[in-house]
Amino acid sequence: MNPKQLALQQDMENSRPPVPPEPEPGEPRLARKADVEALQAGKVVTRSIAGAASLFSNSCEGGDSYDNNCAHFLSNAFIRAGYSELHPQNACITARCATCAKRPIRARDMWCWFKFMQKDSRTTLPKNDGFWAVFQLNESKYWGGHVVIIDTDTNIAFGTGNYPK
Repeated sequence: MNPKQLALQQDMENSRPPVPPEPEPGEPRLARKADVEALQAGKVVTRSIAGAASLFSNSCEGGDSYDNNCAHFLSNAFIRAGYSELHPQNACITARCATCAKRPIRARDMWCWFKFMQKDSRTTLPKNDGFWAVFQLNESKYWGGHVVIIDTDTNIAFGTGNYPK
């Protein structure tokens, strides 16, 4: 890692990501409160990506916040859904929030964990194939990357934003 990348990595949780773009036709839209409530009302398997989506909120159980909260809040949802692999002592996680919750706070760390847990990997989202944990990256726009859950059946994104390009 070059010095510039190292500096970016060390400060990525405090760097504001670009404003999420309005979805273009056919792109996932960001979940609304009613979407989360509908997901919670259905039968959702706890230890699943859908389970994490149903538990996503713009918060961490530790109560803290960073300018870049995508990984922080998404990791909180995955842990609440039963993914104990994200607790301390995970080789993928290089930074955590400072509260007792100790949630991962970097999208690139979540990407590492996604790859560790993956059953399938794609560079484009399939259609009508359920829930996907997604890492989005355009280093020229935002080096830290972004993580989000996307339901490809309903075309809804659960997270702090969606950056399809």
